[in-house]
Amino acid sequence: MHRGVKRLPHTFRDLLEHAGYGIQVLFWGDDSGYRDLLELKSELKTTMSMDEKHKDQFPEDAFVFVTHLASSFAWFLTNNDDDDPPLYQYHEDDYLKITHSSVSEFFNRLLEDNIRYRDAL
Repeated sequence: MHRGVKRLPHTFRDLLEHAGYGIQVLFWGDDSGYRDLLELKSELKTTMSMDEKHKDQFPEDAFVFVTHLASSFAWFLTNNDDDDPPLYQYHEDDYLKITHSSVSEFFNRLLEDNIRYRDAL
């Protein structure tokens, strides 16, 4: 794989296969497209290196797939055989934690939120 990523879990590969370039629609105003993916990990590494609280916690095997204003990031780890791994989020100078028990839980909630938002318009 590429840049420390060991493998992509089936859940995420299936999502990319079905959503393709359209995945960006889920992340209004965020960097998440195919063109962004190669740079997101280095952005996370740079941002975390300047954060005293989290500077030594950068996950080399992370697959970072979305950022908001280069200060909030979401990723999963790739050094295991988990096909639906937990989702981590980091917000600059604030927190680094598991926010969803799985990638599929994150995307299901994101879809539900997008549907509620659309229906409210």
